[in-house]
Amino acid sequence: MMECFLKDLIAVSKDGEWGKGEPSGDSVEMFAISGTDFEDVRFGSVTGVPRRHIAKRHAERKLLKPWDVLIEAAGGTKNQITGRTVLLRPPLFTRSELPFTCASFSRFIRFNTELCDPAFMFWYLQHLYASGAMHAYHTQHTGVARFQWTTFSESEPLAIPPLPMQRRIAGILSAYDELIENS
Repeated sequence: MMECFLKDLIAVSKDGEWGKGEPSGDSVEMFAISGTDFEDVRFGSVTGVPRRHIAKRHAERKLLKPWDVLIEAAGGTKNQITGRTVLLRPPLFTRSELPFTCASFSRFIRFNTELCDPAFMFWYLQHLYASGAMHAYHTQHTGVARFQWTTFSESEPLAIPPLPMQRRIAGILSAYDELIENS
């Protein structure tokens, strides 16, 4: 097992972008995935995902790619805390007419695939959320709840198995999502 922190496994991570509802001079129309869209997006549907117009300079830097993981950084409710995640599988991109970005209350994580498998990391983060380990990083000082991303990524200890084992575990768990998506 490799002992590390999440920040050690990340190639790129950026917060989201909301843009505008109408086109502007240099904007790019994109789907902006928010936390409320995670469940549908997880199973390949973009039907309810808002179409937004993002300034080109932001769109290029925040363009999502297959195997990115999104994490809900703000929002949530008393009964559903922040920190939920979704894995963006390749079929989502091949079926979409528009490129993707994440909405401003989310951030994307692009993992260093030489160190970890993105699908495994999605399942690992799902486990941390479901087990309550992420609850300590949920805070609400004002009306909007926030996930303390930096603190979480720099201080939550992780135990990661070797890459071949990660891929086997992710393959087994992901097979169930693929069955649900196909049906």
